[in-house]
Amino acid sequence: MTRRPSSKTKTRVRRSTAKSAKIRKRKEPAPVTLRIRDLLAILLAGAMATGMGLTIVKMRFQARDYEIEAARLQELTTARRDEAKRLEARLGLMQRDEVLRETAIEELGMIDPDPSAVEELTMNEERVAAYREAQQEAREELEAKRRQLAAWQKEVF
Repeated sequence: MTRRPSSKTKTRVRRSTAKSAKIRKRKEPAPVTLRIRDLLAILLAGAMATGMGLTIVKMRFQARDYEIEAARLQELTTARRDEAKRLEARLGLMQRDEVLRETAIEELGMIDPDPSAVEELTMNEERVAAYREAQQEAREELEAKRRQLAAWQKEVF
């Protein structure tokens, strides 16, 4: 006895044939074609993105360099201030007479003079006044010549 396929079996068969028919009916996808305009747009977008990325990286490196330089300058400024304070303290100490005398003797080799060799020089007040007057006249004459030179330069140039 042969068995007849039931309606369910037939349906299954039909479905399987329908699926195979669909597979056969499928068309190959169309090949993707890029026009030159599309290609240029993609390249332009890529170039812009790359440029922006490089700019950001460059700016970060510059900012880091500036931070390093600022820290170095801050350290240098602190060191210079400390040195200035130390030198000011030393200068204040050196301006005292006893320290100045001690330094002159120890470091420069100064010796006390023989009291009999010390002479006091006096200046004639009239001669000092005449010297100062001649010096003032020379300054005035020099200033007049400078004005003449400036006027001549204006004329020539």
